[in-house]
Amino acid sequence: MAFKTFVPGVLTSSDVNTFLMRQSVITCTSATRPDAPSEGMTIYETDTDATFIYSGSVWENFAALGSWKTYSPTILSLNAGTDWVLGNATVAGQYAKLGRLVVGNAQIVFGNTSVFGTKALAISVPINVKFTTTTNAVEGIARYQDTSAGNPFVGTNSYHAATHIALFVHSVSATYALYEGVTATVPFTWASTDTISINFAYEATS
Repeated sequence: MAFKTFVPGVLTSSDVNTFLMRQSVITCTSATRPDAPSEGMTIYETDTDATFIYSGSVWENFAALGSWKTYSPTILSLNAGTDWVLGNATVAGQYAKLGRLVVGNAQIVFGNTSVFGTKALAISVPINVKFTTTTNAVEGIARYQDTSAGNPFVGTNSYHAATHIALFVHSVSATYALYEGVTATVPFTWASTDTISINFAYEATS
């Protein structure tokens, strides 16, 4: 929609509905977005404290104000073996989204009913990851805390699926550090109160 220079006279309903309303920042909620948006329309959602711009097909998140949002991370067991189970583990996560960039962190403190599987481990992200074969979709640091020994181990996380990222520890058994999947005995034998802490940054699907 082109910019219009108004001249003295009476505004028509068409002027108000197009040049004025559709080129203003509209205040609404996530449930009351405009029904027939035009490309470039901008809205501010009072319930999410986020600003969106309509791309012509979808509402693109432009910016969010205030504190980071919280989410409850879940786990996924990978490959062959026995599954991990959170049980009474304490989980916490938070993230911020600017456009399609998502940054955040998550933590799991295992409990006495948690089950430590022999399968490799993945942890969920708050918003689906966009992945292509030519880009590294997710990158972040992981920290594994053995409470009984007081030893922290350092690792990384990387793309596994749109909803989860796989966790790895850095192994120095060879000349160079290698990625090794986290399991019931890697990087140590897991027990209650042991902790996983990660951060991440990636491009969201929308």
